[in-house]
Amino acid sequence: MNQIPSIPLGPELRQRAEAALRESAAAAPGDPAALSPQATRRMLHELQVHQIELELQNDELRRSQEELTASRADYFDLYDLAPAGYCTLSAAGLIVQANLTLSNLLGVARGQLLHQPFSRFVAPEDQPTYYQDLRQPLAAGELRGTELRLSKEDHTIFWGHLAATPAQATDGAPALRIVLSDITQRKRAEAALADSLAEKTVLLKEVHHRVKNNLQLVASLLSLQAGRVQNREVLDLLTVTQNRVGAMALLHENLYQSANLARLDLAQYLRSLCAHLMGALSPDRSRVRLEHHVRDKVALGLDQAVPCGLVINELVSNALKHAFPGERPGLIRLTFERASPREVLLTVADDGVGLPASLEPRAVLTLGLKLVFLLTEQLHGTATFVRGAGTAIQILFPNAAEPEQGAAHE
Repeated sequence: MNQIPSIPLGPELRQRAEAALRESAAAAPGDPAALSPQATRRMLHELQVHQIELELQNDELRRSQEELTASRADYFDLYDLAPAGYCTLSAAGLIVQANLTLSNLLGVARGQLLHQPFSRFVAPEDQPTYYQDLRQPLAAGELRGTELRLSKEDHTIFWGHLAATPAQATDGAPALRIVLSDITQRKRAEAALADSLAEKTVLLKEVHHRVKNNLQLVASLLSLQAGRVQNREVLDLLTVTQNRVGAMALLHENLYQSANLARLDLAQYLRSLCAHLMGALSPDRSRVRLEHHVRDKVALGLDQAVPCGLVINELVSNALKHAFPGERPGLIRLTFERASPREVLLTVADDGVGLPASLEPRAVLTLGLKLVFLLTEQLHGTATFVRGAGTAIQILFPNAAEPEQGAAHE
């Protein structure tokens, strides 16, 4: 829009006209009728120039007024037809200005909106949120946004996002400018997604529950079969198999009880697994103790949790069976910790009799150790046997789950 030129109006124009008249009178004293023809022509010329100047000023003023009117019309078109509702609230929460979009959103004629409290259109259950998130920050001059349920004139409820900006009214009083957007469709989509997710979560929990029940059924069948076996070697095999199935059943039970079905909380799983193994293989818990520590908050995905649980089952079982012969007391310590941001170190150590110096663990053909090495490969890790006061087996493998720092669990 062109800038409006500075046009002398009112007193300023009157002063200039009187000054011009005085100059003319001083140049030709006496009766104006006695002016010479030359002075008369000069005065007429000046009057004609002033007349033309006034006409030019009037034309410029008219053009400026037309441009200003067009600009105001464009502004009000943008304001009224904007995709969001706009309004200005007084310090008392009354609507003092509103656009047509807000009128359409609320189903009320714009004229009837003015001087109405905006809270009238806020659903009763969201009134506290309205006052806390929008009205109270007005005095502090804060910028706020919130989501509320709003009620139209016909009592239809819709969701709106309100962004509020502190402002000043024309009289300098504090005011609040609000931008209102209809987010009903988005809220419906979010609700449908949440319902679908909840349904899938229930179904997945049911799957884990049924898998756990089936595995426990298999373990019970193995236990019944073991009760009828007289051969000690066969009985040991059935017991070991029963413990392996029990380890997998415990894993699914922990996932069933977990809030996150995609990741296993190792601290809780180790508690239940160690209690299960001690109950099955070491009735005299006062002689051999089993401690477990998760030094960092480590969580495993289901793909890694199953082989990891089986590895722990094999290593702890072997230690309970072979590390403390006779009545020898001792301690088995199971530790999980982060070796790096993306690697986990599992250590199973005991203070038992240890491995014979001539024994190479990888040359042992027992099924338990074979399973340990095979499952370690499945975890893409490495297994290291440490000899000393007892035996320690360290398994280092990458954690496919997202690293999660936190407090220690024991």
